[in-house]
Amino acid sequence: MSFNPSHIKSLLLCVLEHRSTHSEVTEFINLCHKMAVAYLRMKMANGKFNPENLGLTIDDFAFDSIAELFQHSDAGFPELTNYFGNFIPLESASADEIQNALRCLIFSNVNHRVYRSYREHDSSLGRIIRNIKEYLTEHSSLKIVDKSGEKYICRRECKTGFSPVTPELLSIQFWGRLPEHTSLNNMLSVISEILSEQPERQQLIPLVEVALLIRSVYSTKHIENSSYEQSLFTQDELQMFINESFQRTNQFLQSSYVQKGKLSCEESTIYGNVVADVLKHEFLHFEKDGHSYFSIMKSHNPTLTQEQYNLHHRVIIEYVAKQAKNDLRERLKRELSFL
Repeated sequence: MSFNPSHIKSLLLCVLEHRSTHSEVTEFINLCHKMAVAYLRMKMANGKFNPENLGLTIDDFAFDSIAELFQHSDAGFPELTNYFGNFIPLESASADEIQNALRCLIFSNVNHRVYRSYREHDSSLGRIIRNIKEYLTEHSSLKIVDKSGEKYICRRECKTGFSPVTPELLSIQFWGRLPEHTSLNNMLSVISEILSEQPERQQLIPLVEVALLIRSVYSTKHIENSSYEQSLFTQDELQMFINESFQRTNQFLQSSYVQKGKLSCEESTIYGNVVADVLKHEFLHFEKDGHSYFSIMKSHNPTLTQEQYNLHHRVIIEYVAKQAKNDLRERLKRELSFL
């Protein structure tokens, strides 16, 4: 889509100098809206964003993106005035310079809106973004920077090249290096290595692109007994999910064992507590090894012997614990599911 730079400059000067007519303001708003739509179409073509996932048309999302620019007051349009007043001398600037400055402003607002939408409406991606930001506060080689309204991950000693690292290039190299068992921190380290090996490119990549890439790992890799899913949640969140699974385990024990006379109420309580401890060791503290079911059950029943455990408890405990772990993994995966 082409725009007339001279006409853009003329309209902008009229709007900022309070000598525009209502139709000229409307025309300028529509022009900014067309820029926003064009930018969103580019994002959609690259598979980076789809406003329909939020229940909005591309036109509606574009208007939402630029709405703050046209909040009116007695002083006119403060957002536009502040931006151009600090960014570029309008009278002496060329029409092309003004068009480029306006384009940067529009794109920045679109990027802010896209980012907010991910945080507000896509809980799984918002959680990944949150955790990435937390990890990078103390990461030795990566940091987050703001560029044209969009957040980027870059090397702490970021080199400026002629072209940026593309998401496609990052994805190809990332998947080729990803270990079978890894953590969020390790995945970020792989990304840092990839960026460091691009001396001819700008060593930065959009934060949202990295989050989408990392989410694709969780959605495509079916890995059990790993910290993939857990690494995206806070301790409080994991404890909440464990509590939910504990409640479902107790309900299962009651309906399948106590009511059928296979376990006493006291035994059912002990079994439930054992399963809760198993979930905490594996999902909350990442301590799968070193805690046998027998040792955990003995902590709740000090007189229990290995022989008694093997004869009377092992089969049920291992079955119920397996069910509970599968239940919890499915719960975590639902939390990380796509829109």
